Amino acid sequence: MTEGSGAGIYLESGNVKHSYALGTYATVFQAEIFATLMVASNEVVKEAPEQSVYICSDSQAALKALSSPRMRSPLVQECGEALEELARYKESRTCVGTGAL
Repeated sequence: MTEGSGAGIYLESGNVKHSYALGTYATVFQAEIFATLMVASNEVVKEAPEQSVYICSDSQAALKALSSPRMRSPLVQECGEALEELARYKESRTCVGTGAL
């Protein structure tokens, strides 16, 4: 982008399309983490408990940072926490009424 870096998300359910301007100095790594955070914290994703969530990223560095036991970046930590919260939320919603514990 001529204005700097950006991130975008597309959610098939709910027909959600968002783009975010991240300024001149954001890196590709930061854009990938930010986009993942935006998906994990999106209400449309949370309110569809029966649907699986697939987040695609071509950044090996971002995926490794999110799977690391020690997160050094506040953005990576926030994203990791949002992903964990989404997993707990979806798990609790899909188990209701199924007899699963």
